[in-house]
Amino acid sequence: MMKPSWKPSLILLPCILFTGCAQKYQQLGTAPNLSKTDQIQLSAVLDNPNGYHEKTIRLAGTIDDVCARRGCWVTMSDQDRTLRVKFTCPIEGRFVPEGAKGHQAIVEGKFEYKEIPEEEARHYLEDRGASAEEIAAIVGPQMEFYMFSEGILIQGGEDIESEG
Repeated sequence: MMKPSWKPSLILLPCILFTGCAQKYQQLGTAPNLSKTDQIQLSAVLDNPNGYHEKTIRLAGTIDDVCARRGCWVTMSDQDRTLRVKFTCPIEGRFVPEGAKGHQAIVEGKFEYKEIPEEEARHYLEDRGASAEEIAAIVGPQMEFYMFSEGILIQGGEDIESEG
């Protein structure tokens, strides 16, 4: 009678461990072209916006908010600074589910910033469903950081359900 060998277990164990730990992302729209080594954290971009202005970058951050109407934009924040990611791919129905709030995401696109009038800043807050007090707190022109992207990768996205 042959004794069972433990050697095949040594081969299978790393496969089981590494596939179980892999981060799963849901892709919506076009996949990023830049490599993961080119990925930048949101805080680095917002700390030095001039260094990234009008450049195509791959950015990682947490989704704070999603357009309530169609999911055609998301916001990512770093303390008191917010980046709005506007999706340029064709959108039929809802693009990003509202349930994506709080999930890590990767986007790639052209980073820009500009000063926007008070009315436009208030409009964005209204779209987010902000309170009357938050909207009234906007006084004068505001700096808007934004990116145009053709897609998004959402960590754990396969488990996200739309609330709309």
